[in-house]
Amino acid sequence: MSGGLKMSSKEDLRSDRSATAVASPCIKRCALNLEGLCMGCFRSREEIGDWSCATAEQKLRIVQHAAQRAAKARQMA
Repeated sequence: MSGGLKMSSKEDLRSDRSATAVASPCIKRCALNLEGLCMGCFRSREEIGDWSCATAEQKLRIVQHAAQRAAKARQMA
């Protein structure tokens, strides 16, 4: 995601308990490639950094983008 995610205020995040309902795609095989993508979960460096402050909707978008990147990587292999 270019430009980063627009984060909510801390008060909004505390009231949005659904934000914790989206599981992190991290598989504990963290290694960034030259493009700044994790080769374990296929999130960008920015998405990884934004994860803890992201809303549930933003997390779902991150997971969807990571899945698309993973599928593309599998096709290229």
